[in-house]
Amino acid sequence: MGMALGKPEFRLPKTFRNKVGKELGLQIPAGAYAAMDYHLDWLYASLFLSVAEAPQNRYDRDAGLITGNQEDIDLLVAFRENAKTHLILIEAKGVMSFDNQQLRSKIERFNKIFDDPNVKKANVIPHFAIASPFEPKKLDLSFYPDWLMVGKKLVWIKIPHLEGIIKGKGLVKIVRCKENKKPADDGEYWTVVSERKRQKTTHI
Repeated sequence: MGMALGKPEFRLPKTFRNKVGKELGLQIPAGAYAAMDYHLDWLYASLFLSVAEAPQNRYDRDAGLITGNQEDIDLLVAFRENAKTHLILIEAKGVMSFDNQQLRSKIERFNKIFDDPNVKKANVIPHFAIASPFEPKKLDLSFYPDWLMVGKKLVWIKIPHLEGIIKGKGLVKIVRCKENKKPADDGEYWTVVSERKRQKTTHI
């Protein structure tokens, strides 16, 4: 991305830092570390190794912490504040909706990671937010721990530049369908349909 955009350093602009910081009650510095699609295995390993007293060639594996799958967080932001490290975990959706089952899986991983005795030694403060063009209306918050919330509310970051695109006429999607154009996962045909209605129905 850095080479393609001519920006070798992946830095967050001031407007974004101020927006996210305001929602989370933080002052995010200009030099904050940022990464996209950061695997949760990497997250746990990084925190674990940051406090490992005697580095080894291998470690006992807890399958709930090092899963071997590609479950990730869309945007990770990290910065130091005195003796503490703030970790901001942002899950984002552009056109598709948030999925309660997917979020539950990630939150269960978050809980296991940040409850791990080794990770607690790292003196890390985790924060969480979701980002999308439209505010979700049907998220199940019953399984969200207190640390994921701000004032009993899940932090939502609006992605403004996608709102007009989704509401416009030009955004379409490919779907499998039957001969009568009725959508079907096992359809023998495919067609292109408008995404205009999705913004009201799928951003739960």
